[in-house]
Amino acid sequence: MAFNVKKNWPLGGALEDSAKPKDGEGLVSGMFVKKDANGELVKADGSADEVAFMLVDNQDAFDVVESQRVPYIIGNAIVQTDQYEVDTYVPGDKLEVSAATPGKVRKATGGGAPTIGWVDGLETIEGLAMLTIIKPIPMGEAQ
Repeated sequence: MAFNVKKNWPLGGALEDSAKPKDGEGLVSGMFVKKDANGELVKADGSADEVAFMLVDNQDAFDVVESQRVPYIIGNAIVQTDQYEVDTYVPGDKLEVSAATPGKVRKATGGGAPTIGWVDGLETIEGLAMLTIIKPIPMGEAQ
């Protein structure tokens, strides 16, 4: 449940937006999400046609509960998250959202899930292993 921005957000060119989270979805910062048919945010699941965004705040955070909107990064940023499958990552590895653990990222398998970014590195910050991701603007981006 950790998220950090290394470059381009909140200023400097990152594209962001906010939307209503689906009730009971259990969304946490650093997770990858998508919009469902009602425009609500749900965990991304690696489906071939999805456009995945990175969540900035927890669904149960006070400001999210009050506003009924949670911010997310569309792209053009370098971000860090602990929401990834355990694996050996090296800079340049392509990443996709995991179908096995929705909301988390994993190395791209070539199985049809869209690439959501590339590994920039892996480091420990305050005791948490954080995957650094270069998050471009997704193709077919739908706000």
